[in-house]
Amino acid sequence: MGGWWKLINAFLASANPKIGSSSSGFANLNKESYFGLPSQKSQDTAIAIDAIEKTDPVSLSVCLSPGCLVDGSKRALEKLRALAPAHVHVEGGPCKSFCGSGPVVVEDSRTGPNNKMRTVPYKRISAEDRILKLLYPGGEESKSTLQIVKGYNLGLSGDEAFGNKNYEEAIKCYEAAVDCAFRAATDLQNKREQFEHKTRAESGRKRNDEHSHQRKTPEGLKWMVRARRREALAKIEMGDVDGAMLAIQASCNMSRNTSSQSIIVLARVYQCKNNAPGELTALQNLFHLRVDESKLNFAEKNARRLAEIRLQKLKFQLKKS
Repeated sequence: MGGWWKLINAFLASANPKIGSSSSGFANLNKESYFGLPSQKSQDTAIAIDAIEKTDPVSLSVCLSPGCLVDGSKRALEKLRALAPAHVHVEGGPCKSFCGSGPVVVEDSRTGPNNKMRTVPYKRISAEDRILKLLYPGGEESKSTLQIVKGYNLGLSGDEAFGNKNYEEAIKCYEAAVDCAFRAATDLQNKREQFEHKTRAESGRKRNDEHSHQRKTPEGLKWMVRARRREALAKIEMGDVDGAMLAIQASCNMSRNTSSQSIIVLARVYQCKNNAPGELTALQNLFHLRVDESKLNFAEKNARRLAEIRLQKLKFQLKKS
């Protein structure tokens, strides 16, 4: 394996939250979850979402100041996005002036007959029960929501095993995570987008970046995109290249082909299969993505530079052959 992949692997390991032969696990996975295809909406999810579609939008802003980051606000933001009902928009924000009480989340919503704006801060929002209480204050979380919670936590277990290089255990956790949560998570993501479209239509606002909106990794599915990507990396380590290809294709599909990290792993899998044209296409797609390089950290910039060197080398090799 080329030395540049070792540097790429360091980037993939550092760019996310801490994180024999193996069975590919096909028997335990349905076709939809494995390939990242749209699922059939379950009755349980439909009932839960239809109920909240009638509520007013709520905005949650998670403090991402240095103090709150130490307190786990990045993980809290990801989990809130994964579990948020359709009418709740979750985003990262600046310091909320509650240092030492993080993660801090501020809720903005309209209430009362006068539709008055209400702003409420919440402190130490990291424990699972506090996150659920914030998102579902009436305790109306559904069975499908709890399936996402279970899947998300299995993904965290996979990250821990992956970080310890226990790749066989990581694969089991990632496969179980997606098999458990895929249908509920994708149904909920579809409802979020429908709710956003409905809200914009009712307010008369137009989206000027409709194309870029469609070409964006859904925030609520990023944890699953990462799980599939790391599953692919673990399967490469276990020598299951075909299984790695299926996993990384699912990761790319769920990201709507906008995750640069997943596309880099896709290129690596093609290299493992000695498929130079496939690797070349993957790297070309990587550089077709719109990226603001001024916002990239050193590791991300270095990964792109190495990928560009590899791309030029492949072009020369294929042209020569």
